Amino acid sequence: MYLRFIWAVLLVLLVCGAAPVSAATTSLTITKLASDDTTVLNETTVTWTWMRDNLPVYGDGITVYYNQGPVFEGAWDDVHPDEPYDPWNPTEDVNIEYKDHGEFRGTNVLDLCALAGGTSGGDMVTIRATDGMSKTWPAEYVIDPDPGQGPMVIGWDHGKDLGTVEEGFTQGMRLYFLAQTTNAAGQHVWGNWDMHEAWSEDYWYYYNGEYPSASGNSVYYVSDIVIHSQIDPSSGDGGGDGDGGSQGGFMGSSLNQDLHGSVNGSIYVIRTEGPACRIGSGESCTFYLDLTGLNRTDDGYFYLFGTNNTDARGEEETGIGLLLGTQPVTPSAYYADAGDTSAAPVSETWRYDLDGTISGTNLSVIVTNRGSPGSAVTMYGGVLVAPSGGGENRTAWWIAEGADTVQADPDQGVFEDDATTTATFAQITGMDATALGGFVAVTTGASGNDTRSNRVTLNSGEWINLLTAGPDEISIGRVDVTPYLHTGKNTVSISSIPYSEQGDYLENRLVILTVTETPLPQTTPSMPTTMAAESFEPTEAATAAPTGEAPSITPIKSGPAEKGGGIWDGFFRLIGLENGISDLPLIGPLLGGGDEEENNGSAISAPVDSHPAAEATIMPPSGTAPANATITVITHPEGAQVFLDGEYSGRITPLHLEEVPTGHHTLALHLADYESYETSFELEEDTTVAVTLDPLNPNLDEDAFSLNLAAMQGPDRRSGGIFVEATDEGAEIYIDGKKIDGTTPQVVNGLKEGLHRVKIKMGSTTYSPSTLEVWVTAGAITPVFFNRFERGASRTITIDDPGYSGEYISVNGVYTGKKVPAKVTINGINAFAGIFLEETYLSVPISDFAEDGSTTTLEDGIETVQSIRIGSDPPGARIFVDGFDTGIATPGVIERISPGYHRIMLSKPGFYPEDTVFLLPERTDEREITLILEPYAHGSLYVNSTPQGARIYLYGLNTGEVTPHLFCGMALGAYDVKVVGRSDSQTTEDVLVRPNEVTVCECRLEE
Repeated sequence: MYLRFIWAVLLVLLVCGAAPVSAATTSLTITKLASDDTTVLNETTVTWTWMRDNLPVYGDGITVYYNQGPVFEGAWDDVHPDEPYDPWNPTEDVNIEYKDHGEFRGTNVLDLCALAGGTSGGDMVTIRATDGMSKTWPAEYVIDPDPGQGPMVIGWDHGKDLGTVEEGFTQGMRLYFLAQTTNAAGQHVWGNWDMHEAWSEDYWYYYNGEYPSASGNSVYYVSDIVIHSQIDPSSGDGGGDGDGGSQGGFMGSSLNQDLHGSVNGSIYVIRTEGPACRIGSGESCTFYLDLTGLNRTDDGYFYLFGTNNTDARGEEETGIGLLLGTQPVTPSAYYADAGDTSAAPVSETWRYDLDGTISGTNLSVIVTNRGSPGSAVTMYGGVLVAPSGGGENRTAWWIAEGADTVQADPDQGVFEDDATTTATFAQITGMDATALGGFVAVTTGASGNDTRSNRVTLNSGEWINLLTAGPDEISIGRVDVTPYLHTGKNTVSISSIPYSEQGDYLENRLVILTVTETPLPQTTPSMPTTMAAESFEPTEAATAAPTGEAPSITPIKSGPAEKGGGIWDGFFRLIGLENGISDLPLIGPLLGGGDEEENNGSAISAPVDSHPAAEATIMPPSGTAPANATITVITHPEGAQVFLDGEYSGRITPLHLEEVPTGHHTLALHLADYESYETSFELEEDTTVAVTLDPLNPNLDEDAFSLNLAAMQGPDRRSGGIFVEATDEGAEIYIDGKKIDGTTPQVVNGLKEGLHRVKIKMGSTTYSPSTLEVWVTAGAITPVFFNRFERGASRTITIDDPGYSGEYISVNGVYTGKKVPAKVTINGINAFAGIFLEETYLSVPISDFAEDGSTTTLEDGIETVQSIRIGSDPPGARIFVDGFDTGIATPGVIERISPGYHRIMLSKPGFYPEDTVFLLPERTDEREITLILEPYAHGSLYVNSTPQGARIYLYGLNTGEVTPHLFCGMALGAYDVKVVGRSDSQTTEDVLVRPNEVTVCECRLEE
């Protein structure tokens, strides 16, 4: 033992003697390079004190972190004398005591990257030291680290033993890994086995080329962070002129959580009145603050917002003068987003701390441009954030502030993940069962419409187009976030969504979170954020159900089943039900109890081994029966035709039959290749009927578990899919910039409802266009076809026709998700627009002479209408006309359709979609079109988490669904499933979906 200790000391001395002498670094430079690895897109330098004061601090100054070094044979024998030597040491208990890195604190590399425009999947990130040492990793290791690795952090404070880099921390700044997991001794260790599990083999580090060493990745004397991006050098960083994103492509950064306080009362957010103005040097413009009804306040913060300043900004002098009433005020903080890294900023925010009492009167706000001669700046006005006393309930508040311009532009390589502003609130307190959570986002330039959209998230809560005031206005988005806000760390994101060529242009300024204590639970927080002093009421956008909301569960009963629930009994105990499936009255009777041991796998495949009788029990009535009620019908498999009282409803399962008169009814279900089902019952209240249908094939069983999952989930969906085909099989598929496992032809199910960009690559083969936009409809599969032999001129035009203003439009039968006026891309000639107007499906020609970049009206359509009968083999397929969901299923009749070109598309669960374009002549008898559908092999994927309500990601994309959720009709193969909870996320790789089975993926998240 003594000799081994001497050898270790000599080894350290030899290594130290060979290294160049370096001093601790106190600043670092973050550089973002284009894809040529030469062109600088963005660059900034910050000191360690600026990092400490302006960015979230990682490490609490108490917890000690360890980096494990090489595990030599002798050291192994000391700890594991009777075990085979393992240099990876999965238990992380060898060579730990000499790798104590103190109670260090530092800054996340991800936050530092954001200062230079951010990094995204596919990038590489290099950490470089003054002595020439450098390490390069995929950006994914920075963006979404494995818990065993934890965040990459640049440490500038070693803790109590050494202090900061300006004290005794001579190895700093140093790269550390804040492992979120611990070994058996409770130590946070970035260990060799963590490196093995978290990283690709290409990035494992070996000491002397032989011994794995996680510590060998800990770079000393860090001076530079370099982002090797995928952005074309000709596109720059997407800088623009702040006029609504005409140049496109602004990458996001972060807002700084700088202010915190509390008040017995409320927080008011009051916007100035008056239009935006552009003022030259020496000119002024005036806004007004309506303070009517504002209670006494001891302090407040006024934020002033500017854009497109042609004057270079200085470090201290901002070139802007401000009078509040007659009182000149000076800024306490200043933020600017340079956009293209030029001296002239795209967006600017000034904060003025108002320490005196703010009087409850109208207040003039006079802004003067004191910039260089010839300069000009556009001013939006601003907002007053005022804690207002005099209330009974205590409200704590936190403000994140800054100036961050974002706009997604896929053509410039800037996707939604890039065009995102984040705000991290590290220490939210007081969010208990009786507290109310409030949220306000303040942005300028936002449109928030069908063409240019934005997304706001808080932990697992998500809202689309919360910011909608317009390009020249200040948008204030308000929402009650009680279900999503929690004690501890909370993360907000504001993103530009590229539904069309560009996403929404956003200049993000403020995010405010509040926690209001209440004696009893209430429905609205006491945080008014309106322009006048009134109680907080969510806007229409705020009250729309966010996509982070967990689906409701309708209690039902179903028929008996054979006993066989042992695996499920263990599974449900695993996810927190103490008595297994006996705690679930819905599933328990179907699957039966069991005493098998717990199944500890995070993803298990459940083969079909039992089949319940096709029987449904109606819920008993309670109270006086209403005149009408809703019948919810769930089947497994999906897609059964629904007949009520002998009449075909024109719809398939799952569905809600609404406004059904109470009384006696007969319900029948028909699905090809399955036995028909029929039942009669008295309808006295809203009722759910859930049925597992018997297959005609005696060798095929259907899993009762699927029925129960589908029944708990209900008919509502937020996701659908696409079927991607191309002239050539084997083409690579990209959706919203993410490469999909699998090649053409391929069903890609589990995509969020909305517009997506689909791209294919096939070696040197050229497709034109190679990228198509497709609208995904919830619960349906939409075809996307790339034809190598159809070539024609492509043109982008704006359709602006007053006769159809505000109506949704499709082009050549493909739904765009846009309203007139709409910017659309057209390939070839004889194009037509589809519009659903006054219950009629209209086909309107688009002129072949409309030039690229032009604005055109639509040609005169034919005013007569006809009918057409649509059928399919097998029946029961949803009918889409020109991309519009008709709400009926085959066989069905479209009663009002105009002559001209139309596209009919049919989608049925478990079958490939089919579509056809046809010409409907004038004055013809009722025409009939029948399409033949072919099945595809598929299974089901059930994703759940503890706690529930986490967002689900497939293919690296947000599905729009939250846990628990059952994805039916999934193509066979392996999936990487990611769930994102309030404060934790987890990815389960290679979750295998097999035919006619339910694969279960269960994740445990930190609460």
